[in-house]
Amino acid sequence: MIYLMRHFKVKDTSTMWMNSAQFEQWVKDYDTFDLHYVQVDFPQVETVYVSSHTRALKTADFLHCKYQISDLVREVDAKAFMKTSLLLPTWLWLVIARIQWYFNIAEGENRIDTFHRIDEFFKTCDLTKNMCIISHGFVMKTIIRALKKRGFYGNHTITPQNGRLYAFSNLATTE
Repeated sequence: MIYLMRHFKVKDTSTMWMNSAQFEQWVKDYDTFDLHYVQVDFPQVETVYVSSHTRALKTADFLHCKYQISDLVREVDAKAFMKTSLLLPTWLWLVIARIQWYFNIAEGENRIDTFHRIDEFFKTCDLTKNMCIISHGFVMKTIIRALKKRGFYGNHTITPQNGRLYAFSNLATTE
């Protein structure tokens, strides 16, 4: 069984409108914001992999689990699509950054890079063992796609909820 969990919800009280410099600073600061912790019925697993972002590490620490840190399950960085003093809503900055990622025109990591990174992660794992991956909402979509490609199925939503466990199993490895 493979469990996926998105880190706990970030307590973000930032302004919703920002220019490109403010957006890039917000992206950096987002990882340092406090979290809204909730109790989770965390499963017994052999291995827990945690993203190297602080919010994922804080989540794992709250759950009191022994874990391995992996840069391979970190979130895809969002970057401003243009340098401007024009104030735009945070959601628009994020949507355009994700569109650029999807069409492989992002300044940093693009969709192809992310798929390769997640494939590299799964090459390092024993998929017959019970594990949990504590990661981030956007990259979890790529992780779920990679699991399905490997014959796993499970419960998930279009947008993974913070602090919720999603279980995936593979009939070939559970028989």
